[in-house]
Amino acid sequence: ALFLTSVPFAYSGTFTASHAALHCAPSPSADAGTGRASQAASTAPARATRATINRFRVPRGVTSVGASPDGKTIYFAAAGKVSRMPVTGGAAREIGSGDSFVVDPDSGDLIVKLDEVGTFRLVRLSPDGGQNTPVAMHSADLRMIPEGLAPGGIRHGKLVLPVTTVDSWNWFPALLDLKTGALTRVPLKYDTDFHYLTWTADGRIVGAGLGMQAALWKFERKK
Repeated sequence: ALFLTSVPFAYSGTFTASHAALHCAPSPSADAGTGRASQAASTAPARATRATINRFRVPRGVTSVGASPDGKTIYFAAAGKVSRMPVTGGAAREIGSGDSFVVDPDSGDLIVKLDEVGTFRLVRLSPDGGQNTPVAMHSADLRMIPEGLAPGGIRHGKLVLPVTTVDSWNWFPALLDLKTGALTRVPLKYDTDFHYLTWTADGRIVGAGLGMQAALWKFERKK
């Protein structure tokens, strides 16, 4: 199911997204060919019971969800396509290609990630659809990873996202300036593989990752 909240929402420690954030959860009772979406509002913690306001159908296999800055439109990605629909329900309308996305709160555009064979790309897509515009990324060694973009990932023109380097299998937090295309790593004092990253309402970065531990063993032959 899809749940829409109009307040900051913590999703099982994975990420925190402010303002009409959306998250995905399995829907065991959904019909064979569709999932069911639920619009809900809550001022309680994520584990508390939420009151359902409305329900509507969405395709199976939703990989990314988001909402317009005014809270009137829901966007979702499924099967490589991005669609929109009113929060009050109704038919979904496809607006472009994409595997995950983040809504830009300043312009209302969608920054869409395309997972293609051998590469990943970012494009800017109008909420009304039409031709997308490539988003520049300038870095000699940083690359995007297979994981999707997280809701709430843009703040003041900066997209926070996990990246990797050409000579490492680790995943690091990074900031992409959507105006200049400058992509820079966020410095850390510890090692963690970050899978999802977003902003908190007060401008801090929060993410989900896998911690790493390593040990060096020496084996000696018995004499």
